Formats: sequence, C-alpha cells, structure tokens
Amino acid sequence: MPAFVIGQTYTRPQVYEIFTGKSIKRTTGTWNKGWVIHDGEGIVFANVGVAGQGGYDYANEWLGTQLIWETTKLAAQNHKNVVPLLQEGSQSHIFTRTSNTDAWTYAGRGAPADVNGNWPQIGSSSCVFLGSDK
Repeated sequence: MPAFVIGQTYTRPQVYEIFTGKSIKRTTGTWNKGWVIHDGEGIVFANVGVAGQGGYDYANEWLGTQLIWETTKLAAQNHKNVVPLLQEGSQSHIFTRTSNTDAWTYAGRGAPADVNGNWPQIGSSSCVFLGSDK
C-alpha cells in the first residue's frame, strides 16, 4: 500500500509516481478525473468549495471527518470504474483542496458510508466517505 502523510500536499503527478513508480510531468486520462482506480485501490480527488480547473463545480464538503463527495453525471453506481469505490469494505485514498490551483492535501483513507442517487436516472449522485483521518 502506498505511504502518504496525512495533511501533506501532493500534486497529481506525485500521487501517480507513488502509485506507479513512474515519474511524469503531467497526468492524463483517468488520472485527471475526480477518481481513479489503480491496482484495485481507489483514489478520490475532490475540490471542496471551489470549481475544478475544467469548470466542474460539485457540492463536495467536509462535515467533520465525513467527506460528502459528488461524482460526474456520467458515473452511475454500477459503472465499472465506480464499483470499486463503493464496494463494502473498500477504502479509498482521499485528497482534497480548496483552491483549484493548489496541490491536493491527503486526508487519509475513507470508506463509503452512504450513497445516494445513480446518474443519470435520478440527477444527483453523492457518496459520504466515513473514517477519513482528516
């Protein structure tokens, strides 16, 4: 399991390098999304209180140690890239930031606790991650 320090900041390329052992200057593809699965481990990147650099603005927020995290409209609960994040017993690495130009702060690992909605049928989808070490 990759070793991250809670409260320390990381760029996406740094997170990528820690997971893959490969150094890159810029992430591409799924590594530029709000989440990625690598070797079965979930990684969540959540802007909190700010839109992302691509203009996407989700209602992500911290409520104590719970992260309320919204996904893209294209990510149904049964989507192959979402299922590993939501499986019972899974824990994802949680990275958040409050400025879309900052590096990501590692908050620890969190398990999905409550999942609402199922894009695109209902129109909103969110997940509460409990147990984050934030």
